[in-house]
Amino acid sequence: MGKYINIFALIICASPVIAQINIDSLKNLISEGKEDTTLVKRLLQISDSYLYDKPDSGLYYANKALQLSQELYYKDGEVWAYINLGQAYWVFGDYAQALYFSLQASNLYRQMNRLPGVSTMKVYIGDIYREMGDYRLALRNYFDARKMDEENRDDFILMYPDLPIDHRFMMFDVVIGDAYLTGNRLDSALFFAKRGFAKDRELGSDWTYPALVLGNVYAKRKQLDSALYCYRSTFKMTAQNDLIDINNGIATIYRDRNQTDSCRYYAEMALDTAQVIHYPTGALQANELLSWVYEKTNPVKAIRYYKTSIAIKDSLYNQEKVSRVNGLIFEEQQRERELQAAEIKYQDRLNMYGLLAVVGFSLLIAIFLWRSNRHRQKAYVLLQKQQYETDHQKVKAENALEELKATQAQLLQREKMASLGELTAGIAHEIQNPLNFINNFSELNKELLTEMSQEIEKENFNEIKSIAKSVVENENKILHHGKRADGIVKGMMQHSRSRSGAKEPTDINALVDEYLRLAYHGFRAKDKSFNATMITDYDEDIGNVNIVPQEIGRVVLNLINNAFYAVSVKRPMTEATAEASYEPTVTVSTRRSGGDGRGELEIRVKDNGIGIPKSVLDKIFQPFFTTKPTGQGTGLGLSLGYDIVKAHGGQLNVETKEGAGSEFVIILPIA
Repeated sequence: MGKYINIFALIICASPVIAQINIDSLKNLISEGKEDTTLVKRLLQISDSYLYDKPDSGLYYANKALQLSQELYYKDGEVWAYINLGQAYWVFGDYAQALYFSLQASNLYRQMNRLPGVSTMKVYIGDIYREMGDYRLALRNYFDARKMDEENRDDFILMYPDLPIDHRFMMFDVVIGDAYLTGNRLDSALFFAKRGFAKDRELGSDWTYPALVLGNVYAKRKQLDSALYCYRSTFKMTAQNDLIDINNGIATIYRDRNQTDSCRYYAEMALDTAQVIHYPTGALQANELLSWVYEKTNPVKAIRYYKTSIAIKDSLYNQEKVSRVNGLIFEEQQRERELQAAEIKYQDRLNMYGLLAVVGFSLLIAIFLWRSNRHRQKAYVLLQKQQYETDHQKVKAENALEELKATQAQLLQREKMASLGELTAGIAHEIQNPLNFINNFSELNKELLTEMSQEIEKENFNEIKSIAKSVVENENKILHHGKRADGIVKGMMQHSRSRSGAKEPTDINALVDEYLRLAYHGFRAKDKSFNATMITDYDEDIGNVNIVPQEIGRVVLNLINNAFYAVSVKRPMTEATAEASYEPTVTVSTRRSGGDGRGELEIRVKDNGIGIPKSVLDKIFQPFFTTKPTGQGTGLGLSLGYDIVKAHGGQLNVETKEGAGSEFVIILPIA
């Protein structure tokens, strides 16, 4: 619900702009009017009208309003333009940009000495942090805003006469409850949510958000009947945006009750609406719920919804955006520290003036005592300051280290999950074929045994023998395909049973061939139209090699997936050219060199795809570098593969020609 819950912030920030009129009339006035503050207000009103239906248009007019306001030195227009820009980027799910422009608006309000405006932006900034899962920073901003409003109550009433102060404080209870819910502090969340809900009913506003937050808290506490009551009590007064969260909430309840049909119904309603009004966080939750719904009944659909949720999550919380947000947080904290330091310096100056007055009065009595005391005070203040700086820098360094470790762990887990998703599709295809045979022959035996029962009653022994022979043949086929499925499962367990990272003797040819098949089926599961010729050339004299099979398998899988991707990209490029006869080809080979039990093992993965440009060749093994479109690659596959091969004492090399293809070579020592 993020970008829509802050209703009071939208009202107060937009209220100074002229009243709503027809958009076409406004556009006509813009084309005819001169560049003054009235034009700025009209641009802002058009931007405000487009924010949620056409956010790109909202951005366009907000940027024009910002540029004109800065040229006219019109601070009110500038601050409202920053607010509209922040809202538009929130609609797009770009929280870094939303946070940046909100901070700009907050700083401008502070320069204008409009503290109610600063408190309003703190609430909005708190909403952004809460949406990103950082409930501590969200709570900090909410409590700071409430304190500022309590201290500047009269200024708030003057600045926003149309918004009753009681409604303002009711809102704080609700958003604080929602922030505690984000942090899974359910007792605190229930306290504030219930208090906000009671105040909302007492004021007679019948607003959706208090009931929705209270329902979310009840759902998290497994008080499902109470949660369902809260959700359903809001339907009659709910707009599309809040309806998405309500449907997701109800779907979550039915998921917890294991009622898949009801869960699917409400999750699909939420997803349909979220796609229409561009609500990525609502769509993310709906996709996760639908992935659960189809997990057992339709694995292909479950994987599709799961991958969609991963793509949405990556677009919202990818490393680049997280880094930008962290940078903005650091800059804002630095600015606040500078403001605090300036305030402390000012207070110290006042204190010093008082001290000098006392010292001046006492100078006639005990000048030597004053000088000694003054020197001691200076030394003590300096010592305390040095101690404070030392402790502060130590805490910052420890926090930065912990954050770095956490980020590294998250990125490694994401890459592992991406590999798991690619394997799953291939494994499902491999096992499905023998299962289909088993099911078909079982159905046939059922019919034959029914027929046999009828022939027994007729004592037709020749027909009985014939049917029995057919049943035995079918049972042999069932056994054959059952063993085939069992072999596939055991093969995968063989490659995944060890979690300690210990080396073990491994059949390299079998491992490479298995991952080649799984990669191909995984790619086909994502794109049914994909086809490629696979050529294998395995050295049968290699034998077993002492490696960590899971790790080397992950490297091989990544290289084969990259090869399939390269040829899949090149094929549509050649269809419109003279190379229409292009045939995508991936070649995998193994070779052993040397003798007497020693030497080197080479695993080669070659494709005739698009190749790698020389301009980026030196960067391909760097973490986070990828040439794939946003959302299709983490930029960690080759980097992790390089580290794994190095850990085995080997090398990972590449030979490429742009437009002609690439060949990656894994070289491992054989002891």
